[in-house]
Amino acid sequence: MKLFRITLFSCLLACFAFYSFQAKTKEEKKYVFAINNLRFLNTPEYGILSHINAENYHFDQDHKNWVKNNELFYPIDTDLVSPLTLEDAVDLEINLAMKSGINGFSLLYILSENRKILDLFDHIIDTYVKVIQKKGYDFKLMIAIKFEFGADVHQGIYECGTRLAKIYDQSKDFKNWYTINGNKALMFYKSKGLTSLKEIKKWEKSKDSELDMSAYFDRIDEITSYLSKDISVIYNAFWPGRKREIELALERFETIYFEKSRMLRQKKIDLLASILKSKQRPFIQTVMHSGISSYFVHNSDHKKKPVRHITSNKMKINECYKEYDNLHLSRGIRDGFKSAMKHDAEIVMLDSWNTFLEHSHFRPSYNNGWGLSVLLNSYIDEFNHRTPEESMVMVYLPKQNEEDKSYLMYKNRKSYSYKDPNFEKKNIEIVTYLDAPAELYFRNSYVKTIPEGRQVTHLAWKGGSTDAFLKRNGARLMDIKSPKKVCSVKDRNNPVKVYLSNKDPELYANMISMLAEKEVNFFKHRFLLSDIKYQIWVGIEKKKMEYYISNLVENEKDMKVAFSKIKKYEKGYKAKIKDLLSPFNYKIWEEIISEKMEYAKPLEDYDIYDFENSYNLLQAY
Repeated sequence: MKLFRITLFSCLLACFAFYSFQAKTKEEKKYVFAINNLRFLNTPEYGILSHINAENYHFDQDHKNWVKNNELFYPIDTDLVSPLTLEDAVDLEINLAMKSGINGFSLLYILSENRKILDLFDHIIDTYVKVIQKKGYDFKLMIAIKFEFGADVHQGIYECGTRLAKIYDQSKDFKNWYTINGNKALMFYKSKGLTSLKEIKKWEKSKDSELDMSAYFDRIDEITSYLSKDISVIYNAFWPGRKREIELALERFETIYFEKSRMLRQKKIDLLASILKSKQRPFIQTVMHSGISSYFVHNSDHKKKPVRHITSNKMKINECYKEYDNLHLSRGIRDGFKSAMKHDAEIVMLDSWNTFLEHSHFRPSYNNGWGLSVLLNSYIDEFNHRTPEESMVMVYLPKQNEEDKSYLMYKNRKSYSYKDPNFEKKNIEIVTYLDAPAELYFRNSYVKTIPEGRQVTHLAWKGGSTDAFLKRNGARLMDIKSPKKVCSVKDRNNPVKVYLSNKDPELYANMISMLAEKEVNFFKHRFLLSDIKYQIWVGIEKKKMEYYISNLVENEKDMKVAFSKIKKYEKGYKAKIKDLLSPFNYKIWEEIISEKMEYAKPLEDYDIYDFENSYNLLQAY
């Protein structure tokens, strides 16, 4: 009997340990992925330089024509004497993501008839695998497939299936592929190119009882037939809320998600989540933070027009305007994570990490600022049932000067807009997470007392400084003080939100330190630098990068002033290097510096037309 009691007690302990492990495993199953467009990688040899943005058009009043307006990102991660290698760039992307709270990339594999581009994708994916293995990062990967319209379907299926098979075969020992029920997750990000417009229109008109998408599903199955059987397909629904499509797809695939703007429709999300829960399938929440689509609209008939129509017909600035699906501030993030927690999402999918041309990227940049990473980290902590650190993030939308008619006006779409009762073009938004109440001050004026927890405060738009801080028990804490000003802008026709936070100085300092050390390391052994000279040189490089950033930000409205100041600064910078080195080494340094623009031209000389296509893919072959 005693032995039986001991055995029973041991079994109970084992059961308790097993269920505790299961509960812990379930809690740890939550992931935050970001769509990583392989065409935007920050190394001159393999991808896009970080300070070029794509496809912003404005009307040049002086020359009476439409021109592309390409906003500058300060090239601190490419403007180095030793440009980033592919492995460096991949490592940087992973680290930037992890510092934002992201623990996985969904690598966007865009099917193209250009096999050299696909070879480049294969090489980049292989590098991600190797870097994660080499560094031992706890960071997951999955492949996301995108089929563009116009490509040959049968050839695309074959190319996709065989190339995926090769990628997975070469990474047999890679343990960081994200899995669902033990199978590698394969995401179909956009796959309308696998079907035809005629088929789509037929399905749209079909009653639910007559809906038959089997031919389309067969094409997805054909792709996976090239792979081993350990694949779980994540299907992208065509129509949010069409219950029949969801039911049909779940007969074939592991789970379903809605992309981008479709995730703004909460009732549709709730329906999807309830169906997935009833079938015990994982729920995926898509989150974006910015306007995700825009259209040129003719004033006379208010009909949408493509860019080529506007530019080829040389339409005047007062003949058209631009509409955006959503111009909300941080609401996309707030609502997205709220929905993710409501439905116990297994994955939050950020759309995207680095697709600059849609302005929806979460990657830190000169335009968006670093505060987005702080805000994201805070929400990810909540999503993972961790208590966030105290933080304060300011969000605002640069306001276009409506009196100046030399550039395009933008409007929120009336028929299909993400309605936010607090949104208005003049708003400034402050998002806080506090352990205890604190008093908010903006430009040294008391605003209100902010309660503990997550709070959103809206302030009236007014140009000027971004100075804000909190006070608790008479002590000042969490300052936001940036050289970036709340201002109207002349040539920024796509609404780019600015995110500033109390942690920006620390984040900038860490990045600048890393890059300054990389720059000096290139010369350390060549010049046999002593430790003292090494540290002095690192300090010189840090000050240079800090000056460049603050100067570009302060003179955002007049880049000629910024470039003029930078040229003057460079004279003093070179003099400091000259004092540090021997005459012989200084001469070598000058020669290397003059040659370092093999890939990166001076900032003033950048021309978008040097690049291959609308995705700005640099020639890598």
